[in-house]
Amino acid sequence: MSDSPAGARDASVDAPLDAATGPSGVDCFYNAQQLGTCPAPVISAAFLSQDCDATTGIFVVGTGFQSANQFDVDNGWLPHGPYALTSKLNRDSWNVLTPTFVCITTSADPQYWTGFQMQLRNPDGQLSNAVTVTNELAGRPPLPTTDSTDPFDPDACLEAGMTQQEALAHFAPSASTASIGSVDIVSHERACNSATGCGAWNAVTAVASASVGLAIAGTGSQVDLTLGSTDCNRLGASDYTLTYNTCDAYALHVAAHCLQLSRTERSAIANDGSYTQTDFGAVLRF
Repeated sequence: MSDSPAGARDASVDAPLDAATGPSGVDCFYNAQQLGTCPAPVISAAFLSQDCDATTGIFVVGTGFQSANQFDVDNGWLPHGPYALTSKLNRDSWNVLTPTFVCITTSADPQYWTGFQMQLRNPDGQLSNAVTVTNELAGRPPLPTTDSTDPFDPDACLEAGMTQQEALAHFAPSASTASIGSVDIVSHERACNSATGCGAWNAVTAVASASVGLAIAGTGSQVDLTLGSTDCNRLGASDYTLTYNTCDAYALHVAAHCLQLSRTERSAIANDGSYTQTDFGAVLRF
């Protein structure tokens, strides 16, 4: 997911901020209003396409998108983030919200959902450039991966899913299992309120280490993903990036050279609106 929809790679799209230039993209995603040093959002492309949380929708990709740290608690926990400055959307909640792309469910109607200008305003008030929404329903444009090792960077491994051919390359001749590495799963939590949003994350805590592997199944017709001793079922191989296996309540995306593990838990909402959000994460590069 590091190329633009037209296929030309733009290094500025997927290069994360580092200590020399300021806070990371993930820091700015969660803490921009407190940091006060984050760049304005930059849109590299906007398009109508498939698989916005299993629906068709408008995707906006680029850098510097921010979370408002608040959710629609009665609407699938839709996250609030940048505000779409266009009469066709006119909203700040999204089906998917990350530092490098957002998407919102729409119908698959290119006559209505393309050809208009799109601009975003981050929660800290900074405006993006404006782009024209195009029609990409015929394909699945790649999304901008950061290639980071941050376990809580949702864009660390936005690459095409591992194919069965790529998986079989990990096996020795006659072997029925193969290892691709081990992940260190960590977690952090934050206090939230359904009316006033979420505060800062607390310290990161180690949860567990688990081996990640592959196993031949289906009388040789498929390759399963394994996490520790758990069979996570058939590898979610795809030419697209939003393909996951579910295993031990974690979502795992496995690409040719990276794996990302994630899970979000929220406690029950109390009468005063308070609850706790706990996120789990891990990244493995191989």
